[in-house]
Amino acid sequence: MPEGHRRVASRRAEVRALEDVLACIKAGRRIQRTDIASLIVHMNASSIARAMSLYTSRSTAPTDAGVGWRTHSGPPDAQRTRTAKLVVNAVLSALQSRRASPQDIVPWVDAFRLAMGTLVACGTAATELAPVALSVIRRLADAHMPDHALTELVALRACVQATWSYDASVHEPGAAARRLRASLTYTCTEVSAADVSIVLDAYACALYVAPSVLDTPTPLWEAWTSVQAWSQHARAVRLDAACDRVAFMAERAVAQLAPPTSVDALSLRMSSLQLLMPVADVDAEALWDRAAALVMQHGIDASHDALAQMHEAAKQYQRAHGPAFERVMAWCARAAHAPESVSAPSNSPTPSWSACLEALATRTPGPIPTTSAPRDMVPLVTPHIRAMLRASSVPATLYALRVLRRVDCEATCREGVRAACALAQRVFRECDVSSLDTCIEAFACVQHAPPSAQRTLSAHLFHYGSRLYADKAYAQAARFVELACACLAHDDDEASRLTLVRQYHVLAGAYQHMSQFRGAYDAYVAGLRHAKPTDDALELVRRVVRGAHHVSVFALLDPHRLLAELEAWPAAPRVALHAYLLDELLPMLQRDGAQRAYEALCAASLPLLSHAEPSVQLHILLRHAELLLLQRADVDWAPIEQRLRGAPADLVSTYHMLAALHAIHAHAYDEAVSHVRRAQPVPDAPRPRARRAGATIPAPTPATPPPAGGELREPSPSRAASSLMVLVADAFLHAGQLLPCLATLRHAREPVRLAEVLVSLDAADAAMDALHGHETSSARARLVHAHIEAVRGHAARAASLYEAAIDAADAPLPEAPAWERVGDKAALWDTQAYAADVYAAVSMAHGDMPEALQGALHALRTRLRLAMLLAQTAAPPPQDDDDDVFSAPSTSTSTPSARPPAGRLMARRMAGLLWRTAYALCASYERLSRLYARRGAVRDAEALAKECVDMARGTSPGLLAGAQAWHAEWAASCGDTAQAAQLAADVADHPHAAFVLDTLAGDGAFDRTAACLDRLQREAGVRLLPALHERLVCARASHAHDPAMVTGLDASPALAVYAQLRLAEARAALQSDPVYGMLPDMARCLPQPAMTKRATHRHVHALLTDAHTAGARVMADASADVATMRTALACVRDAVVLAASIGRPLRDDSAAYACALTHAAVSVSVRRACADAATRRAARPAARWLRRADAPPPCSEVVAPPAPPLDAHTAALVVSLSSDERELIVARYGDAYEPSVHLLPLHRQSRRDADDDDEAVLSVEAVMTELRRLVHDSNVGVQGAKDVTALDARKAWWSHRRALDAELCALLTQVQDAWFSGLQGLLAPLPRQHTLPGLHRRLEAIVRRACPARTRTPIALPDMAVATLAAMPATYRDDDLEDWLHYALDTLQLSGVPVAQDEVDLDELCVDVRSALDEYHAKQAAPHPHHTYLVLDRHLCELPWESLPILRRQSVTSLTAIEACHTPTLELRTYST
Repeated sequence: MPEGHRRVASRRAEVRALEDVLACIKAGRRIQRTDIASLIVHMNASSIARAMSLYTSRSTAPTDAGVGWRTHSGPPDAQRTRTAKLVVNAVLSALQSRRASPQDIVPWVDAFRLAMGTLVACGTAATELAPVALSVIRRLADAHMPDHALTELVALRACVQATWSYDASVHEPGAAARRLRASLTYTCTEVSAADVSIVLDAYACALYVAPSVLDTPTPLWEAWTSVQAWSQHARAVRLDAACDRVAFMAERAVAQLAPPTSVDALSLRMSSLQLLMPVADVDAEALWDRAAALVMQHGIDASHDALAQMHEAAKQYQRAHGPAFERVMAWCARAAHAPESVSAPSNSPTPSWSACLEALATRTPGPIPTTSAPRDMVPLVTPHIRAMLRASSVPATLYALRVLRRVDCEATCREGVRAACALAQRVFRECDVSSLDTCIEAFACVQHAPPSAQRTLSAHLFHYGSRLYADKAYAQAARFVELACACLAHDDDEASRLTLVRQYHVLAGAYQHMSQFRGAYDAYVAGLRHAKPTDDALELVRRVVRGAHHVSVFALLDPHRLLAELEAWPAAPRVALHAYLLDELLPMLQRDGAQRAYEALCAASLPLLSHAEPSVQLHILLRHAELLLLQRADVDWAPIEQRLRGAPADLVSTYHMLAALHAIHAHAYDEAVSHVRRAQPVPDAPRPRARRAGATIPAPTPATPPPAGGELREPSPSRAASSLMVLVADAFLHAGQLLPCLATLRHAREPVRLAEVLVSLDAADAAMDALHGHETSSARARLVHAHIEAVRGHAARAASLYEAAIDAADAPLPEAPAWERVGDKAALWDTQAYAADVYAAVSMAHGDMPEALQGALHALRTRLRLAMLLAQTAAPPPQDDDDDVFSAPSTSTSTPSARPPAGRLMARRMAGLLWRTAYALCASYERLSRLYARRGAVRDAEALAKECVDMARGTSPGLLAGAQAWHAEWAASCGDTAQAAQLAADVADHPHAAFVLDTLAGDGAFDRTAACLDRLQREAGVRLLPALHERLVCARASHAHDPAMVTGLDASPALAVYAQLRLAEARAALQSDPVYGMLPDMARCLPQPAMTKRATHRHVHALLTDAHTAGARVMADASADVATMRTALACVRDAVVLAASIGRPLRDDSAAYACALTHAAVSVSVRRACADAATRRAARPAARWLRRADAPPPCSEVVAPPAPPLDAHTAALVVSLSSDERELIVARYGDAYEPSVHLLPLHRQSRRDADDDDEAVLSVEAVMTELRRLVHDSNVGVQGAKDVTALDARKAWWSHRRALDAELCALLTQVQDAWFSGLQGLLAPLPRQHTLPGLHRRLEAIVRRACPARTRTPIALPDMAVATLAAMPATYRDDDLEDWLHYALDTLQLSGVPVAQDEVDLDELCVDVRSALDEYHAKQAAPHPHHTYLVLDRHLCELPWESLPILRRQSVTSLTAIEACHTPTLELRTYST
C-alpha cells in the first residue's frame, strides 16, 4: 500500500465515534484536536474547515469566506444536517455549565462553527439558524468571552444578510470596533416580523458585549442611526418586548462607555435615554434624574438641543410629568436666566486664610481656603464661624460650614452640627434637588465632628434619607443614608451598632430599587459585619440576611457568596439563619436560581446539625425532605423520626404530611391516610360576622407592597400547615383517591375546597353543609356556592351567584414579580376553567343544554391551555441526543400530560396546581363525554371517552379507574357488551363499573353496586353519587316490574321507568281480553273508525294515563338523557296508540300526535345536534368568562305535530322500530292525506300460520347480519379487484358480483314481503282520494260477508286501509292480499264488529279483492311524478330502503328529520325491463 493511502487509512481508523464526542461535549469536558477532526469527518466538512481556517494549522490567513459560516453551497443532505444539529445541541448543553473555563469553551465554539457552516451549506434557512446562534452568543457573553461572542454576531449578520462578506478569518477577525459596527448595521429592504425580531435580538447581544470590547463610544455613535431605525420599525410592528431589551442594553452600554464629563458623549447618552421613553414599565423618575444629572453637568447651552428632543419624546409617550421632570424644567428655567450659575470655575489664585478671615469678619461669604487652618489661625476664625453659624442667612451658614471643614475645633464642630441640622430643617424639600445638594454639603462639612455629635448627625441624615426613600427618590435617599452610615462606621456603642445595621438595610434597599445589586449586596454585608450573632434584635438581622441572600442568589447569581460570608459566625446561630432562609425560599422555588440556592443551603446546614437546637435540626431535615419529595427523589426518614420525640406539634404534623405525600407517590394510600389522621388538625379560623341580608361585599383595598428593607411578615404556622395539607389533598386528588382527599381537606379546615370536591361527586347537600357559616366573599367560594345551587336545581339563585362570582374574579392580575406571574396566570386560568364548569351546571339547571355544552367545551379548552403552561413550567431540560433545538414548537393537538416528570422541582403552589389540573382535565373529558352522550352525539361521546382513558392512563391508576368505568358504561349503552364487560372487570371496585357488571349479569340483584355505594357512604360520612343511587333503584324496579319502587322520584330516568312499568301493566291487563289480547299480533293504524268503549277497560285507561303523564314530564325536561327521552317518547306514543285502540283515546288528535311522537323519537338526537350547532354558530366572541344571555332559552322539548310543506304528490315516511324489536312503526305524511301511524308486527304472518318458531320470523337482527355479510363480501371483492387480471378470474369476479347483487335483491324482496306484505302500499304513492269511493264501497261489501248476518254495527274501513291497497303495485301476491284482508278484518274487530275469522273463506275473499283491485287499476290514468322522503330509525338506517322493489323506481330521499323536507321538481324516468 502506498504511504499516502496508509496515512489516510490510519487517520480514518482513529476517528472517534460521534456519540462519544457528543457525550464528552454535553458533559462539559474539554475536547481535543482529534475530536474536532472526528467531527469534520462525521459532518463531511473538510472544505468548510479549510475555508474557516479552523483546522488548518499551517494557515490562518484571511480568506474570502470571512468570519461567516457561509463558505459554499451544496445539495441538501439529511444525514449531515442531523449530525450538525446534534453537535449544536451538545454545545448548547455544554455552555449551560457555569464551571467551564475559556480553555474548555474555545474547542466547543470551533465545533459550533463547523456545524453552523455545515447547516448553511445544506441549505438550512437563516431564520431557523438565528435563534440557535443567539442562544450560543448569549452564553458566550455570560461566560466572559465577549470577543468570541462578537465574532459569532458578525457571522450571524453574514448569514442573515446573505450578501455581505468580511475580509478576515475567525483567527484574525479584525478590530473589535469594526466588528461591532458590522453587528449593528443590518440593512434589509423587505423584512418580516420574524426578521425584525432576530435583528433586535442580535442588536441586544451586541450592545451587551460592547462595554467589554470597546474603550470609547465612537462605534456606538457611528451605528446609532441603525439602532434607532430598527427600533422604530419594530415598534411599528408591535415587537415591544424586543425593543425594550435593546433600549435597556443601549442605555447600559452608553452609560459605561461614555464619560460623564465628555461633551461629545452628551448627545449619545441623551439619545439612549430617549430609547427608554416607550418602555412600558420604565421608571420615569429615574430616567429624568439621569437626564438632570447630565444637563446640570454640561450646562444649558451644551445640552439644550438634546434636552429639547428628549422633551418631545416625553410628550409623545406621556412621560412629561412627575417630580423629577419638574425639577429638570425648573433648573433649565433658572439656568436660562442666570447662566453664570452654571459657568465653569475661574482660574483665580488660591484663596488665603487672611482673605477668609476678612470675609468672616464682615459676615459675608467669601473665598474658601483649600488647606487646613494653621494652628495660629484657629483661635482667630472660630469666633467668627460661630457667629455666622448663628445667622439666619442660608448662604452665610453654608459658608461658615464650608470653612469649618478646614478647621480642627471640637467645640465649634458640635455647634456646626447643630447649625447643619437647623439648615437642613429650613431648606430640605423632597422634590428640590438643589435643596438636597445643600443639605448634603452642609452635613458633609461637619462629618469630622466628635462621636457624640456624629450620632446626632447620623440620626438626622437617616431621617431625611428615610423620607426620600418613602417618596421613592431612591438615588437621593442613598446619598443621605450612605453618609449616615459613614458617621457611625467607627462608633462602638451598642445602640449605635444596631442603628448602623438598620441604616445599611435601608441603604441596600435603595440600591436594589436602582438595580445596583452589587452595591446593595455590599451594603447588606456591611450591615451584617456590624451585627452580632447574639443580638436581641434577631428580626432585624434576619431581614438583613434575607436581603443579602436574595441579592446574591437572584441578582448576582451566586448562591454560595453569602454562605461563605456567614462562615465566620458560630455554628448555632448560623444554622438558625439557614433554617430561616429555607423558609423564605420555599414559596419561591419556581424562581430561577431558587432551587440551586435551596440545595446549597441544605448542603451547608446538614453538616452543622449537631450544633443546633433539636427543633432547628428537625426543621431543616423536614425542609430538605420536602425538597426531595418535590423532586420525586428518595428520602431517608430515619434521622427525622429520631428527632420527633418531644418536638413541637407543628413540626410533627409537617412530618406526617410529608410522609403522607411520600406514601401517595408510592401508591401506599392506606399508609398516607394513617399519616394524615395522626397529623394535628389545623385550628379553626375565626368566622366572620354574619352580613345583613342584601349587603354587598366590598372589594379589598389594594395594598402597597412594603418597601425593600421593610418588615416582611412570616406566614403563621397554621397557614403553613394548611398549605401543606392542601398539597397532600391535591396529591390524593391527582391519584384519584377522593375519599382520602375529603378527609384531608376536613383536616385542613378548607371548606371551599371541600365543598368543591363534594359537589363534583353530586353531594350538593353535604357541600352546602361544608360551606355553611364560612366566608364566601372570594370569587372561588362564590363559584362553588353557585355550583351547589345549580346542582340542587335552584337555577335563578345559581345564576345570580355566578354573575357575582365572575364580577369579583374579572379583575386584572395584581402586580407581581416575573417569577410569580406564571403561577398567577395558572391560578387565573384554573378559576376560569372552573367558572366554565359552573356555567355549564347553571345552564343545565335552566334547561339550556347547548349552552351547557359550550361551557364544558370552554372549560376543557382552558384546562388544556393550563396543562400546556404547567407542563412547560415543569418540563426538564432536554437530555436526549435527538432533541432538536431547531425544530419549531409542536402544534400537535394531542393532550399534554399533566404529570410532573421525575427530578423536576416545583414549589407547593405549582405542584398543587399541576395535580389539580390533571384531575380536572380527566374530569372535563369525562364530563364532556357524558354531555355528548346525553345529547345523543355518539361519535363525540366515544372519542372523548377514549381520550379520557388515554389521559388518565398517563396520570394515575385512580383516575384511570374512573375513566375506564365511564367507558364501560358508555360501551354498554351502545350495545357492545363484550367490551363493556372487559373494561368494567378491570376496575370492578368502582361503583359505576360495578353497576355495569350487575346490569350485564341480568339477575336484578345489583349486590356489587349496593356494596360499593354503602362503602363510599360509610367511609365518606355523607351520601355520594345520588344519581347512581337512583339508577340502582330504577334498575331494581325494572327487573322486579314494581312501579312502586320508583314512585316519588322526580328524576327523568325514574319517570321513564315508571312510564314503562305502567304501560307494561296496561298491556298485561289486556291479555285476557279476547279481542285486545291479540293486539300484539295485529297490524293496525291510527286514525281508525269509531269504536265502542268497554267499561272493563277503565283500569287500563288509568294505567295508560299514568304512563302518559310520567312520559310527558320527561319530555318537558330538555336536559334528559337521549335514551331516557326516546324511552319517554316511545311510552307516550304507545300509550296514545293503545288508548285509541281500546276506544278510550287520550287526545282528540291521537293519530297526528302519535306521528309526531314517532318522528320525535327518531330524530331527537338530530334535533339536539342542530340546536348545538346553532349555538356554536351564534357563539359570542371568545372571552375569558362566559356570561349568560339576557333572554332565557327554551327550557323544554315539547313535541308538537309537525306540519311539513308537502303537496299532493309528495310523501314523508318515518320508519321506526319498537323497543322490543317486534314491530315496525310507520308514520306517514303527505299525498293530501291526514297523518297516520301504522304498527306492523314483524311476526304476524308466522303467527297466523301457527309457526311459533322464532327462526321463522324475519327479525331485524337477522336481516342486518345478512346485510353486513353481503357488504363485507362486496368490500373484499372490490379491494381485491386490482389483482384480478386473467380472463377467467375476471369472469369469476363478475359472476361473484352478480351473485351478491342477486342475494341482496332477494334479501330486500324478503324484507318487503315479510315486513310490509299487504301494507306495502304505505311505501308507494297513494292515489287521489276522489278516485277511491267506488273501490271503498266494493271492499266494504266484500268484507261484510265475513261478518255475521245479524250484525247491525255499520262496517267502515279506514280510508288509509283502502288507499294502501289501491297503491299496491301490480306485482302483488296472493299472500299480500291475504295479509291485507287480515288487517281489514282486525280493524273491524277493533271497531266493535264481530268477525269469525276462523270461518271465513279467505281464498274466496282474495279472489273478490283481486277482481276489485284490478278493475280499479284499469280505470286509473298514468301516475303523476311523485317524491318520497324517508326518515329512518337508527336501528334501520343501514338497510338500503331505496332499493326495496316497491321503491326502486321511485324518487326517494333519505333525511335525518322531517323538517328538512322540500318539494322538488320531478320528472318521470322510463325504465327498461
